[in-house]
Amino acid sequence: MIKVKSDVPKTEINREIYSCIEKSLNSLGETVKYALLWHIERTCNISRENFVEKPDQFTAALEKIFGGAAEILEKMIVDEIKKSFGVREDVYDLVTVINIVKKRNP
Repeated sequence: MIKVKSDVPKTEINREIYSCIEKSLNSLGETVKYALLWHIERTCNISRENFVEKPDQFTAALEKIFGGAAEILEKMIVDEIKKSFGVREDVYDLVTVINIVKKRNP
């Protein structure tokens, strides 16, 4: 199995948001999810903490890897975050939904 750095987000809200990201990526299969996380960390130089702290970099990494299909993954992640945190606004991008969640949960 591929080992991924254990740079887990430090704050509770970031851990919960990161958990939503991982849960969404589970739809790819566990092995593919871990390979993707490893690839983003190693080749795009983005830590897991920064998936939540700098979601624009995370989505750029997804686009670099998946091209236009990254939008599908981003939508799955956004939907999971919205469901988990009860966000009802019509939000379709990761940066916006994370900002909404963090404002509501300082």
